[in-house]
Amino acid sequence: MYKKAIATINKYNMLQKGDRIVLGVSGGADSVALLRLLSKQREVLDLTLFVVHINHGIRGSEAKRDEDFVRNICTQFGVDFTSKTFDVPKIAKDMGVTEEECGRHLRYAEFNHCLKANNATKIAVAHNLNDQAETLIMRLCRGTGLTGLSGIAPVRDNIIRPLIECTREDIEKYLYSLNQPYCTDSTNLKEDYARNKIRLSLLPYMQKEINAGVINNLAKTAELLSAEDKYIEEQAALAYVGAIKKTTDNAVYLSVEDLEKMPEVILRRVIRKGFRVFRKDIKDLTLKHITMVTQLLNAGTGKKIDLVQGLGAQREYEFIKLTQNTREIAEDFCYKLQEEIPVFIKEAEIYVEISKSVKKNDGNSHMVCTKAFDCDKINGGLEVRNRRTGDLISINKKTGHKKIKDFFIDQKIPLEERNRIVLIACKNQVLWAVGKRSGEYFTADSETKNILYVHIWED
Repeated sequence: MYKKAIATINKYNMLQKGDRIVLGVSGGADSVALLRLLSKQREVLDLTLFVVHINHGIRGSEAKRDEDFVRNICTQFGVDFTSKTFDVPKIAKDMGVTEEECGRHLRYAEFNHCLKANNATKIAVAHNLNDQAETLIMRLCRGTGLTGLSGIAPVRDNIIRPLIECTREDIEKYLYSLNQPYCTDSTNLKEDYARNKIRLSLLPYMQKEINAGVINNLAKTAELLSAEDKYIEEQAALAYVGAIKKTTDNAVYLSVEDLEKMPEVILRRVIRKGFRVFRKDIKDLTLKHITMVTQLLNAGTGKKIDLVQGLGAQREYEFIKLTQNTREIAEDFCYKLQEEIPVFIKEAEIYVEISKSVKKNDGNSHMVCTKAFDCDKINGGLEVRNRRTGDLISINKKTGHKKIKDFFIDQKIPLEERNRIVLIACKNQVLWAVGKRSGEYFTADSETKNILYVHIWED
């Protein structure tokens, strides 16, 4: 395994001398192997390691055992250790997402926090070749395009996966050779999740009855498709630049003449790029929706379609106009905040966290927007939500409060946008209308004794 991993690191230029790396270590075989691998590389490349362990609040004493194990191994190898405990089932319920998705959001939020706090350069996670094969099968079953079939990227932004070309068998043999113990998560042995069913039943059956090399073959397929996907995406980017004729806050105009000349595979990607001007996450925009847009090429002027997430399209003479329907009424949302627990606000595609400590930006991650408030003036729990009847915001400390409705009117905020504005609130008191202003009464000043910071950042 060691030689394979080093070859992968070199192949994808994952490490540079002096890198400061955040490692996600659960205590399982994969992450322990990653820790041992990078610990061995510290002297060679002058690396600094920071381990983050997340207790998801699901497995009771077993989870505590894993946390203690990781803490001890970090002490043994002289590696900085940080642990964080979350009540993932509760947070997932509050967020309206699965526990698996919630856990992922929390893990990567903490990895990025550790990266910022320690001026680190990269995040290393322990996905392996088996994970790659499982992911490919899951996406095939769910239905996906070429990008989805490209699997897990060895490098994405500042995230590296040095074990992505090592099998689980390689990893376990490596740990055995080091006489290195690791923890086993009992939930991974139960077929309660789709991935576990693939791992425990489907892949072993395929190896035994169809092709013993299925894991390597699936991973190689993903690698080949990734290279082809990258090339097609580059061509689509060039085509998009040529086709776009005008943009406004809520519309992108694409030339019908240019679109009609494009191969279908490029055309679909160009349309997706247009919609990404409005929102980063367009996973709900399916092939069916994209096909509806391409059919506008043969429609008459004025033909209009509504899609999902407030997105739409219209044939307008020599253009296909992609639109964001800002008149769509946003549904109410509300998330409770607890100190040091980042919360993903899916309606706004942002993270929010409250903390007694300020967090600094660095050049290796998304910018963090921070506001400071007087903790002693906050009488109750904080929430992230959109507006409610009776909400008040203090415009200045002398004249008191104003209804949030009147504030929006004074600011000439269009009616259709008001339900989309994110508020940080305590009961009916608005501390911060994000992107607009903070309430003067709660804002920290020279007389503030205890400060509470609200941090907001993108994924």
